Amino acid sequence: MMEIEHLSIRIDESPLNQLLAQRLPEGLSVKELKILLENSCIGLEGKYAASLFSIKFRVEFQPRIEDGKLRVDITNLKISGMPAALFRNMLMEMIAEQTSDIPGFSMVDQSLFFDPQQLLKKEN
Repeated sequence: MMEIEHLSIRIDESPLNQLLAQRLPEGLSVKELKILLENSCIGLEGKYAASLFSIKFRVEFQPRIEDGKLRVDITNLKISGMPAALFRNMLMEMIAEQTSDIPGFSMVDQSLFFDPQQLLKKEN
C-alpha cells in the first residue's frame, strides 16, 4: 500500500485573476476584484460600488482538505465604511449565487466546499 504524506501544488495568481475576470457577470457591484495567494491563505480584494462611493475590502480564506473535498473558510475580513458582518453575508450570498452551476461546489453555513472529482467527471 502506498500513501502520500506530502503533496504540494503551485498556482499563479495571474491565470486565476484572468479566469475570475471572465466569470464575473455584467452589472456586478464588486469592481477591481483580484485573487491574492499568500502563504497558506487565499486573499480576495476589491471595491464594492456603493451608491455614492466605493468601499475597499479584503477577505482572507483558509483552505484545507476535508473528506476528499477542498474546504474554504473566511478567516479575516477587512472593510472600510460598512459593518463587516453585513458585508460578509452579502459576499457569501454572491459567492453562492455565482457558483451554483459549478459541479461539485457547495456551501454549508459559511464554509465553501469543492469536490474536484465531480468537476473532473463532468469535464471528462
